[in-house]
Amino acid sequence: MLCQLVIYDIISLLDKKEHVFHKGRCCIIGQFTKNKPRFKVIKIDPNKKMCDPKPFTILVINENSLSTEYDKARFEWNLNDYKNETSEGFSNICQLCGNPHLKHNFIIHNPNTDKFLSVGSTCIIRFGVVKGNIDVESGTQIVENFMKEREHYFNVRSLVKGMMVRQPDAKDFQMFYKSLKKILDSKNLKEPTIDELGEICYGERWVEFKEVELIRERLRLIWYRPMIINDMTVKTKVRKDREIKEGTTFGHKSRTSVYIPAAGRSTSFKTDSISD
Repeated sequence: MLCQLVIYDIISLLDKKEHVFHKGRCCIIGQFTKNKPRFKVIKIDPNKKMCDPKPFTILVINENSLSTEYDKARFEWNLNDYKNETSEGFSNICQLCGNPHLKHNFIIHNPNTDKFLSVGSTCIIRFGVVKGNIDVESGTQIVENFMKEREHYFNVRSLVKGMMVRQPDAKDFQMFYKSLKKILDSKNLKEPTIDELGEICYGERWVEFKEVELIRERLRLIWYRPMIINDMTVKTKVRKDREIKEGTTFGHKSRTSVYIPAAGRSTSFKTDSISD
């Protein structure tokens, strides 16, 4: 009974905090947005080769690291975040080589100096930057593993709003739970606290919602009693827009016209053969 009360109360909460959730998806049960955000997959060139860093690259790494020796300083860095062209704070300039045509930002962080750099994946691999990056194969693997992790975070954070409704979409819930499990497994967290779940699901925004008991309770149910949520899910069919072709008519069903030639008259009906 408590679970039902919590779930019903969340709906009333959504009306008061529309800025927290997708408008139209959470306030009305059964209405879901058709255009869901998708994670962009980055293709890494398998033919990349390591090369000697440019003087500019050495200068940037050394100035922002604890060590002043490049071969030691480059291993102080870790992959921290990823941004694409639509992300806030995106920059198209690589801070390691000056390339002004970036389409993806990889944010690397040095915990010794707490410095951040926005760079491209090519520079990470070819210059051997970040811890554990000793050759092209290992560098590529590090970047690919990081992107897989980012994809799970993307899924969780883009779908968590839809998990707060009374009847979440079934496919969304499966994807959400699977990605959440992958993240927790990578952190070796089998029994996470609600705050740990909140930080994963909401990131920096968790400070805004951590005191909302209804959200905390729903996160607890999702992880510790997922079958309760799973039984409440609904399967929603996304209606495809009708493809409009030239000559398409609207408002009536298509009809098939059949042409029937008129029958010829008999000669007995010719006026010139009828006598007075």
